[in-house]
Amino acid sequence: MPAATEIAAALGLMEDVVGVSHECDFPNEANTRPRVTKCPAHNAGFTSKEIDEWVRRALRENGTIYTIDEPLLRELRPDVILTQKLCDVCAVGYGTVARLAETLLGPPRVVNLEPSSLSDIFDDIRWIARACDVAERKVIGTRRSGARASSTCRASATMFSHGMGRSAVLFRSLGTGIG
Repeated sequence: MPAATEIAAALGLMEDVVGVSHECDFPNEANTRPRVTKCPAHNAGFTSKEIDEWVRRALRENGTIYTIDEPLLRELRPDVILTQKLCDVCAVGYGTVARLAETLLGPPRVVNLEPSSLSDIFDDIRWIARACDVAERKVIGTRRSGARASSTCRASATMFSHGMGRSAVLFRSLGTGIG
């Protein structure tokens, strides 16, 4: 899950990240990590129609469109695996990840990220911080950023509900608020 890598980086954990998904490309350091997942359609140059046909066929025939490089994951020996249950078409299915994790040495802790709101994203940041033993002082910025974002959303919703027209909201990057 690309956002998980970005959160890990914002928490100062990139030195501890031993592998990433095929989708992870930010921060730039993610591009130097081994890819533990694959999707044959990724960067294949398919048209939208071809992607749709390929995804439907792969799901029908295999139940998934992704694969995990299990030997590589075993070699990397992660302590924590960040994954998601939100969408099995967006990433390797949570059940697949959890079952594989149970067979790994340790076994590693599986942290599920399943945000459905802005506040859930900030909760996920705190879950990752706890799972990776990040000092509380690094997470304090998350609370501040979350409070600012929530306040901005409430103000925007109030303006919109009072007939003040379309609202445009811009959120500043979290990178500076967490570290």
